[in-house]
Order: sequence, then C-alpha cells, then structure tokens
Amino acid sequence: MPWEKSFDVETAISNAMVLFWQKGYAESSMAELLSVTGLSRGSLYNAFNGKRNLFVKSLHKYDEQERVSVLKELSEMESPLAAIRQFLDGILRRTAEDDDKKGCFLINTSLDLYAHDEETTLIVKNAIQELTSFFEIMITKGQALNEIPLSVDAASTANTMVGICAGIRVLGRGVFDIKALEGMADNAMKLLR
Repeated sequence: MPWEKSFDVETAISNAMVLFWQKGYAESSMAELLSVTGLSRGSLYNAFNGKRNLFVKSLHKYDEQERVSVLKELSEMESPLAAIRQFLDGILRRTAEDDDKKGCFLINTSLDLYAHDEETTLIVKNAIQELTSFFEIMITKGQALNEIPLSVDAASTANTMVGICAGIRVLGRGVFDIKALEGMADNAMKLLR
C-alpha cells in the first residue's frame, strides 16, 4: 500500500524554512525539524528524502517569496530609478522589521557555501546573478530614459548594488542601526546620479 501524506507539504516546508533561516543548515537538528514541522522521522523522509532535500525546498520557497516575486513586480515599474529605490526601501523595511535578526536566508547561506553541496550553491549563485541582472537592466533602462547618466557603468554598478544590499542584510542583523543602513541605501542611490 503506497504511503499517503496526512499533512500539508507547503506548511511543513514553510515551518522548516523559518528554522533553517534562523539557524542555518548545520545548526538545525533533526529533532528541531521534526518539532517545527510536526512530522515523524519516517514522514519527513518519505515526503522529503531527508534534511538536505527539505533545506533545498525551503531555500527555493524563500527565494520565490522574497526575491523572484519582488523583482517581477519591480521590473514592471515605469521608472527604473524608482524601482531600484523601492527595492532598497524594501530591504530596509524587512531589516527593520526583523526582530529575530535572521537577515536574508539566501545571503546567510552564501556565507557558508563551502559547507553546502553543488545544488545549494547553484540556487544561491543563480539568485545573486538574477539580482545583479535586475540592477543592470534597470540601470540600462534608466539610461535610455535619461534617469541615469550614461557615465554610470551598468555592469560594475550592478555588482556594487548587490554588495550593498548584502551588506545591509548582514550588518542589519545587529551591527548597524537602521540609520546607518539607510545611509548605505542612500549612498547606493548616489551611484546612479
């Protein structure tokens, strides 16, 4: 008789995602995963083939919620400069509202890629590359609309913008206060003028 799921898979992934986001892969124990998902060990293995696959699904879910959907919406804005500012404001808002100081799950994972497998590394690298491409495309569009000077190098400035965004999320976990982070975002915008 085939095994049947008696739980909501998406809820289990969401609950695991929060744990992995807070503690990382290595520090999230199987006992904690069973507790937050409400699953038995057998159910977790039957549904997800173990901790690593659940981590990958959690990382994909986070990426879809926090990056893919946001960039899709911002890419449709008429003003590329306003889209970039709104992205930075969103990062600042999420950082300010992050009472648990979790930061960004993707950036957190990028800090210890050496400990992850090729699939996880690829998820993180693709997400960062797509964010870089978003900035580069917005800068190029902004130049075509005379919002951003042609003297701004789109590719290198896009890389710098990603670095600033990562810095905001990492330093926003308790090192810098919101005023300092706002200053970083304001300086990022100055690169586009």
